[in-house]
Amino acid sequence: MIKLSKKQLSTSLFILALMASLTTSSYASNEIYKKAFEKCQKAAIQGDASAQLKLAFIYKYGLGVKKDMKKAFEWTQKASDQGNADAQTSLGFMYRDGEGVKKDSKKALEWTQKAADQGDASAQASLGFMYRKGQGVKKDFKKAGEWFRKAAEQGNESAQFNLAVLYRDGQGVKKDFKKALEWTQKAADQGLSEAQYWLAFMYLIGRGAPKNPNKAFEWFYKAAIQGNSKAQLRLALMYQKDMDVQENMKKAFEWCYKAAIQGNTEAQLHLAFMYEKAMGVENDIKMAFEWTQKAALNGNTFAQSKLSKMYKYGLGVKKDMKKAVLWSQASKI
Repeated sequence: MIKLSKKQLSTSLFILALMASLTTSSYASNEIYKKAFEKCQKAAIQGDASAQLKLAFIYKYGLGVKKDMKKAFEWTQKASDQGNADAQTSLGFMYRDGEGVKKDSKKALEWTQKAADQGDASAQASLGFMYRKGQGVKKDFKKAGEWFRKAAEQGNESAQFNLAVLYRDGQGVKKDFKKALEWTQKAADQGLSEAQYWLAFMYLIGRGAPKNPNKAFEWFYKAAIQGNSKAQLRLALMYQKDMDVQENMKKAFEWCYKAAIQGNTEAQLHLAFMYEKAMGVENDIKMAFEWTQKAALNGNTFAQSKLSKMYKYGLGVKKDMKKAVLWSQASKI
């Protein structure tokens, strides 16, 4: 994707674009976008690298013009050739994702490296990820850590979390749970839901810090309200612990449901269990079957094994020994 810096996004050109997105008149919106496009195009043709990148953004999202990824790529390339670090970062993403150009992991690495060498934090984080995953380059956890650190120290939340993961798993650096917690905290404080989930989990099990169920709950909740399905399931399980309080069981069901409808197979299987045992919801063996089937179709082997038994004994579904055998076999693959 094309990434623009906060400075670029605050220019008068993009303020105009923002105004257009807020207006209720489609005619007024189109006129604002058209003026923005004309100003940008004129400056871009004259060689202004910043305008070239903005023009690429306009083509990418079809603001006042027909969406055109090839032109978005072409203008990003022009800005990149002039040494614009934001454009180089964007060009790296475009080669990586095949936006307006054929996917090319080596060229993605090349342009990302150019931007990273100029100090662009997003490029540094992306470069770290490439070294970590071996995309366009040989996998190298040590170099991944070096680039993640450069970006993390500039406040890039993705790099902060990835650096934390390296410390947590001892990849390219000595395993250090305290440092893992420190960097996870930094990313979580910036609102990265995956970091919030892992910070909660570290407090839950006492890794890098003493166990603290209250802090674990707090961070699971922050990640859950952002839609993190793993956090939603954990939150459900924490509510479920207090089974004597009916209101908490209802909340457990609600959070488990939120995770399940996102495709989290563990949540789908647990939701089936809640329907089966009337936990926070009325007993409904047919719904238990449906959610077990969803989890099974999504590849959860425990669900496949359970689905086999449900077909075998006719639990929420008509007995079918053939399907029982097929799902039993699937669970063992």
